[in-house]
Amino acid sequence: MMIKCGSNLWRCFSVIAIVFSSSLMFVLGGDLTELIAKDPRLTEFNTKLQASGIAMSLMRHMSITIFAPTNDAFARYKGAYTMSRDLISYHIVKSSITKDNFPSSLPSELIGGLPIWIQRNYNPFQGEGKQYDFYANNARMISMDITGQSIDGFEQVLHVIDEVLEPTLPNPNDPIYRNPSAQRILTNPSIYGIENDLSNFEKRVQLYNKQIVLQGGEGHTFFIPISSDNEEEWNFVDDKVIDAHIIPNKVLFTKAFPADLQETLALTDMLKTLIVVKNETSHDQQSYELEVQSNTRVGYPDYPRGVVVAKIIKPNIPEIGRAHV
Repeated sequence: MMIKCGSNLWRCFSVIAIVFSSSLMFVLGGDLTELIAKDPRLTEFNTKLQASGIAMSLMRHMSITIFAPTNDAFARYKGAYTMSRDLISYHIVKSSITKDNFPSSLPSELIGGLPIWIQRNYNPFQGEGKQYDFYANNARMISMDITGQSIDGFEQVLHVIDEVLEPTLPNPNDPIYRNPSAQRILTNPSIYGIENDLSNFEKRVQLYNKQIVLQGGEGHTFFIPISSDNEEEWNFVDDKVIDAHIIPNKVLFTKAFPADLQETLALTDMLKTLIVVKNETSHDQQSYELEVQSNTRVGYPDYPRGVVVAKIIKPNIPEIGRAHV
């Protein structure tokens, strides 16, 4: 059954989501400044890197890992930080990490250490010995483990990625607002460049004392619905509905979102709601829309079984977990 509106766990809201393979290449010799400068795919990144004095100092004298977007990635980038030092800092980690040693997240050189989230997805079509796609946030790693050495002898690692990593930065750039939680984004969306009204959902979160879940949700994925004019509709949003918007213990970005349904916090013997993200691409392949589908498979009268579909209007907001609106 397809439910368009009603008292389902997921309403007919547009949704903001906060969330979160490769050919292998090994190159030895020189520091990463030299390797990046010689790579024709990375001329745009190299230009921005050269303009960042801090980044250049790190590269010449320390053990680091760099996630370098290609020229095509920068050509597609429509974010607000095209020449920002913060943007470059968010692509640098102050330790050398190869793919075999990736943790679930890495602290970036951005002030506050906003994490870069790592995801590994099984891909049976990669061929023998290359059975996984690796992602940094929403960017797929297309070349990995390119190694160099600083002038002081420290190991350095370069991973080439197909998308620019955009940090979540506050405006004004006050350190107190750095490294936001989903709760902080929900409370002050405009500070983080989100112009949508999230106040209805925020009020329901406060009413049911769910702030702690959104404040301490490191490693969670959140789907945050925008407000609507139908106040009566929001009366159906209780603690169980809020739980149905949260995938616990996984940071999932849209490009790397698993194809199978993901369990939400609304998971009991009496109630079971799962989520999947779909990419709806146009017939001419020139445009696409992201949708999130919730599937309530086990329910009772107040929470009937069925599917609700919502459009994702602002995906992949990196914080201490992952948020989508």
